[in-house]
Amino acid sequence: MPPVSGIRKELVEKFRKEIADKKYKVKSREIASKMAKEIFSTKSSSGRIDLKL
Repeated sequence: MPPVSGIRKELVEKFRKEIADKKYKVKSREIASKMAKEIFSTKSSSGRIDLKL
């Protein structure tokens, strides 16, 4: 597979190892926090929240 721009190989290898060793844990609170921050930081000038889907 050819290299993909923007992908950090060391992170991919880290996650593959964690998954193979069954040590990977989903950080749902961290993910939800980042999603909420992204949503609420995109309020338009009209005061509405514009979701980026």
